[in-house]
Amino acid sequence: MRYLHICFLVFFSLLVNSFNAACQNNERYIKEGDKYSALGDIYNASLNYASYLKEDSLNKEVLYKYAECSRLLNDYTKAKETYSKLYKRDRGISFPECIFWLAMVQKNLGEYDEAKQLFEKYNKRFKKKGTYTALKSQLEADACDWAIKAQKTPANIRVYQLDSIVNSSFSEFAPVERDCTLYFSSSKEVLKKNKKSLPHTSIYQINLSGNLLVPADSVFNAPGVNSGNLSFSKDGTTAYFTRCVSIGPLENRCAIYVTNYSNGKWSAAKRLNDTINQPNYSSTHPCIAQVDSVGTVLYFSSNRKGGEGKMDLWACKLSPSGVFGIPYNLGKLVNSMDNEISPWFDNESQTLYFSSEWHKGFGGFDIFKCKRANRIYTSPENLGYPINSSFNDLYFSSNSNNSTSYFSSNREGSYFDTFQSCCNDIYTFKDVPKLIPVKPVTISAVVQTKKDTVLKIVNELKLLVPLTLYFDNDEPDSKTMSVTTAKTYASTFNEYLKLIEPYKSQYTKGLRGEQKADAAAEIEALFTDSIEFGMQQLEKFSELLSRIVPEGEQVKITLKGYCSALASTDYNKNLARRRIACLRNYFANYKNGELTKYIITPEYTPNTKGTIEFTEVEIGEINSNESDDLQNTRLSIYSPQAALARKIKIIAVSSK
Repeated sequence: MRYLHICFLVFFSLLVNSFNAACQNNERYIKEGDKYSALGDIYNASLNYASYLKEDSLNKEVLYKYAECSRLLNDYTKAKETYSKLYKRDRGISFPECIFWLAMVQKNLGEYDEAKQLFEKYNKRFKKKGTYTALKSQLEADACDWAIKAQKTPANIRVYQLDSIVNSSFSEFAPVERDCTLYFSSSKEVLKKNKKSLPHTSIYQINLSGNLLVPADSVFNAPGVNSGNLSFSKDGTTAYFTRCVSIGPLENRCAIYVTNYSNGKWSAAKRLNDTINQPNYSSTHPCIAQVDSVGTVLYFSSNRKGGEGKMDLWACKLSPSGVFGIPYNLGKLVNSMDNEISPWFDNESQTLYFSSEWHKGFGGFDIFKCKRANRIYTSPENLGYPINSSFNDLYFSSNSNNSTSYFSSNREGSYFDTFQSCCNDIYTFKDVPKLIPVKPVTISAVVQTKKDTVLKIVNELKLLVPLTLYFDNDEPDSKTMSVTTAKTYASTFNEYLKLIEPYKSQYTKGLRGEQKADAAAEIEALFTDSIEFGMQQLEKFSELLSRIVPEGEQVKITLKGYCSALASTDYNKNLARRRIACLRNYFANYKNGELTKYIITPEYTPNTKGTIEFTEVEIGEINSNESDDLQNTRLSIYSPQAALARKIKIIAVSSK
């Protein structure tokens, strides 16, 4: 009996110690989450809170932190799920703001009836007179009724999402068209060859007739800062734009810059003086305009003192001699205690467009317009559905003859990286008419001319781009200058998979203990997370492609090849072409050749309505950090860095 008693005590002690160790380990996730949150890294904060909740899903404080992170990341579905869980446990006792924010994300998801009930509940139980949440909840309850009615009478227009040549799984925003060139801001990675020389957010441009996408002039894109929000003067010789730097958690400080075009080039960018860029505040979203009875005016948004709250719209006159006057606030009719941003002024109609989180809308930011007459602005008018949605809609602009308008949105259907609605895409609509009632449609529908089912598949296809595929060293067909191959990507992939153990052996050579285990884990991750994942994505891509081309879709697939740094440039170019040829062979042989009759080649033009066309861009050696030491094969061939450089990408998909 004594023996059994001792065994029980030992077992109990081990159990308690194990439990305590697990608790301590789980508490670490909270500390890490709080640390990332303080640094403004909401994404990594959310990952740590999520890890904690896997072990303890009932901790109300962590539930609230995780819900807040999800909301700030625009992950409305996850935010709703987490706020709802907390609300069921807490009923607003310890976390009354949970009810308000749950209502807000429900409105973002277009759940207007449910959101209205919660706004009204919050108003009755928790509001403090005159506070932001009290006034906002009352406004939003009314806005829910307005949105339900407004979605039943959409504008008589069609909204189109720009193709993946422009849009990506990162954010694209602030579109402006000039001289058949579309300029926009983006955090896309596709064109970043040297990540140390380009900012996280850059300005890009694309020729609308040739679909050639390149970074804008280096004057606009400076190292170490976020660049965006380009605006041209009427004659095109002056451009204003924004540069922003991070100054703390969730906060950037932005300033407006100007450059002039002369003798075929842009001058060095100059920061506007402190009259515009008031110290310790942000000034951004410049729009240079010609205003009747005033002259040249710079509109911009700023959180400077003297406004109505948060970001407001401001304006200041530019004298003929080039001197800016004192900025003035556009007043309470336009501005609110919430955010008003991205002004754009139509010189012809003397109409100011902007986005607001306050004025009555469908959810998030909506786009509004105010007519300027007799030196005052009319009350803001919502542009209506389908221009606005329950998601964020902002950065409105039109081209010089108002034949095409653009805006940005993270609405359903926008491309995303980690979760739906994380990122903005650019949308367009043409010939904006007066709001004409048409047959009601649901709020989630996009007014399009193509079949809904085909459009859905096309969007699914584009969500897979950029799609990256990997090759073993010098494959396919090593030691040749040929630009073609008989191999398909499926065959090279299968052969590559067989090499996981040799890769482990070579990459762990000379290592011991923990270092060896870590190196082996790196190779496992390489084959699972990159090589195998790429093939899985290609199979999805091919299956979707096979469903839309028989329906008449004309699909254009843009390919880009890369190589390691082990051979000459000429050899690398030919190797990249072989790799692209290998992928083309995969499509030609897909399901016993069912796609072959749709593929355009130099020798063959399909007589089918649906077609597949391949284009290639910029092939050759990749600018990477892998070793080019031929003697050190561990690093130059078998390291994950070297393996990740041997790839091709589907970088864009367009269809019509």
